Amino acid sequence: MTEPAASAASDKPAAPDKSFLGTQPLGPLMRRLALPAIASQLVALLYNVVDRAFVGHIPDIGVQALTGLGVVLPLLAVIQSFGAYLGAGCAPLAGMRLGARDMRGVQVAVGNAATLLVLVTVVELALCLLFGGPLLSAFGASPDTLPFAQLYLNIYLIGLPFILATHVFSMLLLGQGGSKEVLKANVTSSLVNVALDALFIMGFGWGIAGAASATVIAELVCVTILGRRLQRPDSAFRIRRDALKLQVETVRRIFSIGIGRFFVNSTEGVLVIVLNAQMQRFGGDAWVASLTILETLQMMCFGVSSGFTQGTQGILSYCYGAKLAQRTKDTMKRLVATGFAINAATTLLLMLFAPQVISLFTSDPDTIERTAQMVPLFLSGMTLFGIQLGIQTIFMSTGHGFCSLIVAAVRKIVLFIPLAFILPPFQGAFGVVLAEPISDFLSIAFCSCFFAIMYRKIRLQ
Repeated sequence: MTEPAASAASDKPAAPDKSFLGTQPLGPLMRRLALPAIASQLVALLYNVVDRAFVGHIPDIGVQALTGLGVVLPLLAVIQSFGAYLGAGCAPLAGMRLGARDMRGVQVAVGNAATLLVLVTVVELALCLLFGGPLLSAFGASPDTLPFAQLYLNIYLIGLPFILATHVFSMLLLGQGGSKEVLKANVTSSLVNVALDALFIMGFGWGIAGAASATVIAELVCVTILGRRLQRPDSAFRIRRDALKLQVETVRRIFSIGIGRFFVNSTEGVLVIVLNAQMQRFGGDAWVASLTILETLQMMCFGVSSGFTQGTQGILSYCYGAKLAQRTKDTMKRLVATGFAINAATTLLLMLFAPQVISLFTSDPDTIERTAQMVPLFLSGMTLFGIQLGIQTIFMSTGHGFCSLIVAAVRKIVLFIPLAFILPPFQGAFGVVLAEPISDFLSIAFCSCFFAIMYRKIRLQ
C-alpha cells in the first residue's frame, strides 16, 4: 500500500510536520484545502479568459485573431502537459513517501522532478522552434489566421521555462497542503496579466502579441512566488542539490504515476486540434471561433472541480502512504461525491447564462447566437464528468497512474476521435460538436464500472 523506503531509516532527515493531513477532521480539512485551490483554478482561468476576451474585441481583426488563438492554444496545451506530467507524478509519490516518514525518498522524488523539468524544457523549445509553423498549419490554421497563431507561439516560447515550472511547483505545494500559497501566487500573477493585457492590447495596440507578452510576464511572476515558497524551511518538498541526480526507480515511478494526467492534458490539446481541423473543413473560420469559445466554457467547468481534486489529493496520498485505511476510504468517497456536485453545478450555471458569458469573448452577434445554441449540447456531458475526474484523481493519488491512463484513453482514443471523424460527414460542423457529449457519457459509464472492479485492490494494497 505504501512506497518502499528509498534509504535506510537512520539516514532519514527530520521532516516538516505535515501530520495534520492524516489527523485533522476530514470534512473541515478538505474544505480548508479545497476552497483556496478552487479559487486558484478560477483565477488561473483568467489567463485564458482575459486573453480571449481582449483578443476577440480587437477592432477589425478580432474574429480572425481569436480564431488564430484558438488554433495555437491546443498546441500550448500539449506543451504544458509535460510540466503537469512531472508535477502529477512527483507530488503523489512525494506525498506517499511523506506519509511513510521517508524524507530522503521525498527529496529524491522532488529533485529528480526538477532535473527532468530542465531536460523537458530544452527538448520542447528545440522542437517548437523547428516545427512550430508547420504544426500550426496542420492543426487548422488558415492563411488568414496563421500569422496570429505563429506570433503568439513565438512570444510564448520565451516564457516556456517559467510556465512548465509553474505546473510542477503548484502541484508540489498543493501536495503538502499549501493551497493558500498557490492561490496567492495565482491571484498576483492574474492581476498582473489583466493589467498588462489592457496596457499592451488596448493601450499600446500590440494586438495578439500583447496578449502573449502579458502571459509570459505573469507566469514569471507566478513561478517566482511559488519557487520562493517551495524552498522555505517549513516546506516538505524542497528542491535539494544532493537529490538532483536521476535515479531510475524514482524516474520510473514519477512517469508511471503521472502518465494518466499527462495523457489527459496532452490529448486534450490533440482533441482540440482534431476538432479545429474538422471544424475548419466542415464549417470554416466562423465555426472555429465558436468552437474556441465552447472550449473555454468547458475549461471553466473543469477548473472548479479540478481545483477541488488538486487541493485535496495531498490528503489521500498522505493517508495512503501512512496506511490509514478507513481515512483513505472516506477520502475517496468524498472526492467522487463532491467532485460530481461541483462540476454539475458549474456546468448548469454556464448553460443558464451562456449568452452573457459568450459575449465576454466576442461582440459579433452571429458568433454569439451560433455558439449559444450549441452550449447545452456541447456541455451536457460535463454535468456528470466530476465523477470521472474524482476517480482519476484517486488512481493517481494512490500510485495507480496506469488505471487513470486506461480511463482517459477510452474516452479520447476509443470514443472521441473516431466520433469526430464519423459524425461530420453526416451532420456537418454540428457533428463535431455532437462528438463531445456522446464520448463524455459513454466514458463516464466505463470509468464507473472500471473503478468498481479496481476499488478493492486499491483499498487493500
